[in-house]
Amino acid sequence: MKLKLAITLLVGIIIGALAHGIWQSQTETARHWKAVRKYNAYMRNPQSAEPIGNGFTMTEDPFDPMPHLAALVSEKELIHADIVLPSVPYSNRAATKHWIAFCDRHPEEIVFALGHCDPGPIHINFWFTKAGLPLFDQLIEELKTMGESQPIGAP
Repeated sequence: MKLKLAITLLVGIIIGALAHGIWQSQTETARHWKAVRKYNAYMRNPQSAEPIGNGFTMTEDPFDPMPHLAALVSEKELIHADIVLPSVPYSNRAATKHWIAFCDRHPEEIVFALGHCDPGPIHINFWFTKAGLPLFDQLIEELKTMGESQPIGAP
């Protein structure tokens, strides 16, 4: 009787541990998506921005989205691309405005983008879904075309 009880208890613990692992892996992905969407909603909300003078505003990051983006990449939910376009100078404001507006028009496909403010060629990190791959390719081609139409070093 005690042996049956011990075996039943052991099997129950093993089944519980496996079920917990499966449940946690499924809810972890959902939790990361929820965090990324919450971050984007906050950053895109005009009420989150505070004036800093000369007509400019600034929004404080509510939290760091990078661990959530990395987790979604590791779960194959997102694709990450770190792009440097040598033909497009950072000083090309039209190109910068273009990629930001493009990403804003496609928030479900291009989930997150981060431009670097280094002098030299434009450098952007993108996180996008598999469905967003054609849009990402289109954006890169458009940016390359914009870079070719403006000589390096031109404002």
